[in-house]
Amino acid sequence: SPELVLCSDSARTRETWSEVAQSLQGQINVEESRAYYLAEVDQLLQAVSGIDNRYSRVMVVGHNPGCQELALALLRDPQSGLARRVRQKFPTAALAIIDLPIGDWGDVAPGIGDLDDLIVPADL
Repeated sequence: SPELVLCSDSARTRETWSEVAQSLQGQINVEESRAYYLAEVDQLLQAVSGIDNRYSRVMVVGHNPGCQELALALLRDPQSGLARRVRQKFPTAALAIIDLPIGDWGDVAPGIGDLDDLIVPADL
């Protein structure tokens, strides 16, 4: 489970997060913001790099193309099989799980992450 969720304040993203949250356990802090509504990859990277270091697992609930571009930008190997799937289609409610080898959220940068999994609604 994430410890922090950065969520667009749109009705659709709040509804998506509400559905996901029902299956998660533990204390999860949610930061809803208009700033994440249709945010571009640079805006999302800036938001993620400003996360408080007390959080180690973070989820971004937003909109495409920004979320898809963020996932691709973070990847060390954008040609891997999973990365190609992200590039081909990143549908509504897709979840990309990316491991970032950082000790400080301020160190988030393009090309450093590994895509551990990609879950799309059709897989469920």
